[in-house]
Amino acid sequence: MEQTTIPTLHHMVSSNSFPVLVTLEEASALRPDGLKYDIVHYRRPRGRAPPELKQVHPLGKSPVMVVRQADGSGTPETMIESRLLIEYILDEYTNGELDPPEEDKRRANFWSEFMLRSLMGKVIILIPWLMIPRVMPFGLRHLLQLLFAPLVKILAQDLHQFYQFTNDGLSDERPWFNGRNFGAADLKTFFVLDLCEQQGVLWKPKKYPRLASWHAAVKERDAYKRALEIGGTYDMSMIE
Repeated sequence: MEQTTIPTLHHMVSSNSFPVLVTLEEASALRPDGLKYDIVHYRRPRGRAPPELKQVHPLGKSPVMVVRQADGSGTPETMIESRLLIEYILDEYTNGELDPPEEDKRRANFWSEFMLRSLMGKVIILIPWLMIPRVMPFGLRHLLQLLFAPLVKILAQDLHQFYQFTNDGLSDERPWFNGRNFGAADLKTFFVLDLCEQQGVLWKPKKYPRLASWHAAVKERDAYKRALEIGGTYDMSMIE
């Protein structure tokens, strides 16, 4: 497949730009000559997106991907939203090797939606109340943990049910959210578990063995490991 466009990923360290970078590496591995792409790294000064990103996109958020014609013609196209970027990369730079098979499309779409909306929604609500005490001096940290504990308990009361439901969605026959084999649905969803694990959001791997095995298998893929080397810091325990 001839590469007629070249993507540039504007990549924020320790963010949901990481799955997009992994997808670029997965696509590259499927192509005989690899995938040519560029990457621009950003860090968060004082916990916020750097102002330079607003020169790339008005919202100043990452990930942003700018796609230009390989021959230099035309106007580059600027895109945002990690899920859509993943879909674009797979559509544009692969031959459908990572698409779910027809019989698994509905299942793959469901798990992508559930994990990115429902499970992620539960996790995002909890994270500030877990993170604020961590950045405080020791004495104040302990006090805030005690003060926040009742609220955390309320917010987390059904998170374990969400974990269990997701765990039960995997089986020996279909150990991936994409179906029998790794694919697009897994690329879209692994960030949720990365975040849960690194933030310690009531994540107990031994309690959810299928989900934990799936997550471990994603992290063992060559593309994931290469993205760690290329992308720089990937530590969301503090969201620098």
